[in-house]
Amino acid sequence: MRAIFAILSLYVVVFCFSSCRQAAKMSPKPFSPSMLREQVFQIDPSMDTTIITAHGARVKIPSDAFAGGGKIAITIREAFTSAEILAAGLTTESNGRPLRSGGMIYINATAGGAMTTLVKPLGVSIPYSYYDSTMKLFKGVETDSGTVNWVEPDTLNPPPQDLQLGSVLYHSKCATCHSPDMRTGSTGPALAGVEQRWPRPQLYEWIRNNRKLIASGYPRAVEMSKYSPTAMDLFPLLDNESIDAIIKYINNQEKYPSLTPPQQPATASGKDSSSGGFTALCKDDTMYIKPSLAETSQFNNDIPTLPATPAPQNANTFSGEKELDDPEERKVAFTDGPTSGMYEFQIKTFGWYNIDAYMEGYAGTQPVKVWAQLQGTFDMDINVYLFCPDKQILSVSNGKDEKGYYFDKTNGGVPLFLRDRAILFAFGRKGEKIVYGVSEFSISLQQVISVLVKEASERELLDALQNKNINGIDLGLEKLEMRIVPGDCGGKALADTSGQ
Repeated sequence: MRAIFAILSLYVVVFCFSSCRQAAKMSPKPFSPSMLREQVFQIDPSMDTTIITAHGARVKIPSDAFAGGGKIAITIREAFTSAEILAAGLTTESNGRPLRSGGMIYINATAGGAMTTLVKPLGVSIPYSYYDSTMKLFKGVETDSGTVNWVEPDTLNPPPQDLQLGSVLYHSKCATCHSPDMRTGSTGPALAGVEQRWPRPQLYEWIRNNRKLIASGYPRAVEMSKYSPTAMDLFPLLDNESIDAIIKYINNQEKYPSLTPPQQPATASGKDSSSGGFTALCKDDTMYIKPSLAETSQFNNDIPTLPATPAPQNANTFSGEKELDDPEERKVAFTDGPTSGMYEFQIKTFGWYNIDAYMEGYAGTQPVKVWAQLQGTFDMDINVYLFCPDKQILSVSNGKDEKGYYFDKTNGGVPLFLRDRAILFAFGRKGEKIVYGVSEFSISLQQVISVLVKEASERELLDALQNKNINGIDLGLEKLEMRIVPGDCGGKALADTSGQ
C-alpha cells in the first residue's frame, strides 16, 4: 500500500511539474524574450541541413556539428521587427552605447535531450531590405538586471559582389553629379526609382550614349536633356551587367535612413499637399512618401515541433542538403515587406546574436536630451524605455533627476534623428500588480515628455503587445514607400496614383 502511495505521489509530482512547465510556456511575460515565438526543429545531425525560420532567416548546419549523440533539437527565437524588439525587452545598447538593430536571433540546441555544444560553426543568414555597410555582428550577454548587453562586435561577411561592383562604379562615374542619398537632385536628377521611370533597354542606351538617344527623339531622353545645361557624360564601355550593378547599388542606397526624416511634401507654391495632389516641378522628378501596410507578423503564433530527415544524396538539393521548412506547410507569418539580400555570418557558440550599428557618429544624428516625467501613483521600481520604431532602437533610462527619468548615452544625450517618431514606455511590476505608461512624440534637441502611468492586468498588456497597439499608439513600424512622378512642365497638379 505504501509503495502504491509512493508511486501515486511521484505521478502527481511529475504531472504537476509537467503542467507547470506547460503553463509557463503558454504564459509569456511582457518585455521578456518569452514573448517571441519559439521555433523547434528536429534534425538528423549526420547530414548537412538548412533551417528556414519564420522570418526567412537561414541557419546552415554542417554534418556532425554537435558534441554528444542522439537526435538534435534546434530552438530559435527571432526579433526582426520593431514591435518584437520592444515586446521582448531587447534593448539595443552595447555597454550603454545606443545601437540600431538590423535583426536579432537566438539559437540553442539539445542532443538526446541534454544541452550540447558546437564542434563546427553554423552559418547564419538574416534577410535585409537594404545592405548597410556599417552593420556588425554583436553577441548577446544577459546582465544581472535581465536585459541583454550586445558586445564583441565582429565584421559580417562581405556584401554581394554585384553590390560591391555597383558601389565602385557609382562612386567613380556617377557621384560627381548625383546626390549620395539618391532622393534629391543636384547637378543631375535624383536617381531613386530610376527603374520605374525608364524601360531597361533605353536606360542602358541613355547611360552609354545619352546624346544618341536624345537625337533619336526618344521622349524621356528629350525631356531629361532639359534638366541641366551641363550635358551628361558618356559611358560607352559600361556593359549591361555593370549598369545593372549600379542600379542595384542605387536601389540599396535609397532605402538608407534619410539625413532628415521624410516629411509631407509641399507643392510648388509651398503649400501643404495633404489633399493627395501636388504640382510637380518641370525640371525634376517629384518624390513623395506613401505609408504602406504595417507589419502583420505576430509574436506567439503556434509553430509546431518539426521532425526532419535530411534529403538523400541524390535529391535535388545542394550537396545533399535538406532545407527546413516549407513555409506553406507551417503557415507562418513572414516579415512584411520585400527583402533584398542576406547578412551572413558564422557562430561558434549558442545564444543571442544581433546585427547592429552604433548610432553615435551616424550621419544626420544629433545628441538629443530626453526626460520622461511620470504622472500617477505607484509604489514600485519603474523601467523607462526610449523606443524609435523607424530605426529599431530601444534604450533604457540611465536614472532619475529633478526633471524626470533621463537618457544619457553619449555627449550628454542620445544620438537620434530630429523629427523622428519616438515613444516613451514606462513599465513596473510588484508581485501581481503591473503599471505602465506610454507617450508618443516627435524628437527635438531637448524635450521633457509627460507619461501617464496607470495600472493594468498582465492580460491587457499582453493583448496590447500582441496587437502592437497600446492606447492607440502603433508599436510597429509604418513602412514608407517612395514613389516617383515625372515632372509636368505644364504645372498641372498630378493625382496620387500610388494605389494603382
